[in-house]
Amino acid sequence: MTIEQNDLRLTPYQMTGRPALPTSLGRWVEDEFRRLHQAIKELQAAALQATDTPPANPQRGMVRLAVLPWDPTGSGTAVLVWFNGSNWVPV
Repeated sequence: MTIEQNDLRLTPYQMTGRPALPTSLGRWVEDEFRRLHQAIKELQAAALQATDTPPANPQRGMVRLAVLPWDPTGSGTAVLVWFNGSNWVPV
């Protein structure tokens, strides 16, 4: 099994520069976008995703559908795994 075009993939939200607004309002808008950006990053990390490579910075509790060539269990097939803080283990 390989990653296909219709597999679930999430694209992180990237904050862009804010438009010129009065200083206090501009700061508020920027802070709000920063909080939204953080929330979306956390949702992306927590979402179940099919991937053929392990995440660069796995966090304990992450769940992934490992598809070849990534084979963390050595089974030679796609497998649902979770990161226990040090290893990827089958669910």
